[in-house]
Amino acid sequence: AVRQKPIQAREIDAFKHYREFPVSVGPDRAVEASRRVLARRFYRVARADSQPAVAAEKGAAREVGSLLFHWAFILLMLGVIFGKGTGFAGYAVITEGETWVDARANYDGQIRTGRFFDGDFAGIGIRLRSFESAFRDTGQPMDFVSRVDLLDRQGDLVRQQDIRVNHPAKIEGLNIFQINDKNVTP
Repeated sequence: AVRQKPIQAREIDAFKHYREFPVSVGPDRAVEASRRVLARRFYRVARADSQPAVAAEKGAAREVGSLLFHWAFILLMLGVIFGKGTGFAGYAVITEGETWVDARANYDGQIRTGRFFDGDFAGIGIRLRSFESAFRDTGQPMDFVSRVDLLDRQGDLVRQQDIRVNHPAKIEGLNIFQINDKNVTP
């Protein structure tokens, strides 16, 4: 569509912007002058081989934009398929003072793995130092903060971090989200 040359119209007088007026030069010069003017105004122009006529159209940028959008959408879909296909999602309850290690047996409930997940868990640790919550006078939550120590496979401290809703901790490819603040009895 983008590389296709503009096509000569059969019933040109039916077009909205059709105009006809006499010129003082010959047909070949008039067509060449029209082609130059249209090309300067960023029209795609094609000259007919068999007759003194020129065809032009605008909108190539829209076509390119449409192609870019669709290719970007395809790449996005491939990224989602790869991310969902090679990753996993699971839930774990961690109480204050407890250290949790990323291993299949330590997740609570079902782990949703991608079709191509190799089963290799990171083995990192999370120690929940404290949990704080703040509420408005109406009872609506304002903030939940989990203050954690992130540990490597050997149990050594990598860093301390605060985890808030929609602000996960990230370590060794693992995203750690805080999803609720339910009271848990150990």
